Amino acid sequence: RSLPEIRWQPHEGDWHSALLIYRRFLNSFYKPVKAQGKDYFLNTMVNTCYHTTHTLSWSFFRVPPILSKDKSIYYIDELLDFEKKHLGRTPDFAHLWWSYSDDKKRFQYGNWSSEPFYRQAGGLEKFKEAIHYFQDLKRVPVSLYTISDRYINADMPSDFPIRKSALTYQNGSLMANDTETYTCLNDDSWVDYAVSDLKKLMQETGARILYSDVLSSFNATRCYNPSHGHEIPSNSIKGDIKFISRLRAALPDNVAFWTEYGLPDSASVYCDGFISYYFMELNEHYAPVYDIDDRRNEREFAAPFAAVRYLLPYYKLFALPTGIEAGNKPSQVDSIFFNGEVFHEVTWFLHESNVRRRINRALAIKDQYKDCFLSADPEPRVQTLMSGIYANRFPGATRTVWTLLNAAPVTRSGTMLAVPHTEGAVYRDLWNDRVLTPEIKNGMAFLSLTL
Repeated sequence: RSLPEIRWQPHEGDWHSALLIYRRFLNSFYKPVKAQGKDYFLNTMVNTCYHTTHTLSWSFFRVPPILSKDKSIYYIDELLDFEKKHLGRTPDFAHLWWSYSDDKKRFQYGNWSSEPFYRQAGGLEKFKEAIHYFQDLKRVPVSLYTISDRYINADMPSDFPIRKSALTYQNGSLMANDTETYTCLNDDSWVDYAVSDLKKLMQETGARILYSDVLSSFNATRCYNPSHGHEIPSNSIKGDIKFISRLRAALPDNVAFWTEYGLPDSASVYCDGFISYYFMELNEHYAPVYDIDDRRNEREFAAPFAAVRYLLPYYKLFALPTGIEAGNKPSQVDSIFFNGEVFHEVTWFLHESNVRRRINRALAIKDQYKDCFLSADPEPRVQTLMSGIYANRFPGATRTVWTLLNAAPVTRSGTMLAVPHTEGAVYRDLWNDRVLTPEIKNGMAFLSLTL
């Protein structure tokens, strides 16, 4: 196997300098393709996932579905009124999760622009009507859930060659069974079919946002099927690029496209955003547990950090809490605000009242200071004056927001941050809505807080 050339070179400073070097490197070649420039997607601070299924809405999510049981009525006004009452605002866009069939008691995957799929959303005309109401009357863009790394065999057209595009192991066995087939995104026949299907879906429904689950190639299974026409074994990143670039070319320019997992710089140029779980420290599936003695009463912890949020600020990071973790660290929703990311609301069932209050307060501040949180030049982990206190800087046009996080499980008080002082500047503790009176010394403002 040929290996890439590696050069070790010294540079001044710590990882902050390395991050700036890499950012300059990205700026030299990174050019989004029909992506990362749509205001309705870029300006997003929170979106909400709504479910058309009665079966899972009540048994798993424990919230009412958006669609009546007989599939005849969409409760859009009722849901938006609920959001205003409990979230303090309506979501920036609505994500419709419509892949579960209540009739068949199973998920449907693989033939999205077809009558059986539209049926679970009330039929195509009812579906279009609901999307139109959201987007044109309520000014809430709609995102449609899809998945392209698999299909249910029974859902595919009768003339579709089942398993032909299946991922193939080195011993020749297929990642498929009598029910389901996992697809190789390096296989042209599958990519051509999936792109055509999704293009038709967006044309027929008029939705402005398309979501593809389990992408980038999360399974990262290399395919050994020589009939697919790719190198043996396949390269999963090349498969992602093939699928996403062809899909982007087929979609209308005004349709935003986002995925579940973050893509590397070679593929993310075709994409508008992604879902991340980087803050889920207790979930071993996403974050391996290291050799830390849980019985030790540690006073300080590292704050969760996703560098891509600061390297590619227009490649939107949507943070998805999948439960409230029972650790002795700050809640994961605090990290979402601290790093200025988008909050992806999947179900109200997850949040206790004290967590909900923090979410709502964070969203109110992000709305009020949107110019700062949408900055093209956010600065991560600026220097603080107290151990265990972390800070990020979000510069706006005429003002700057610093977010601070106390990563210790105890209250900390004292002088925490020093920032360059401008004559006439006003300093506020936004979270507690109060004026701060810093000590001004040598052109710097020294800010004292209790966290």
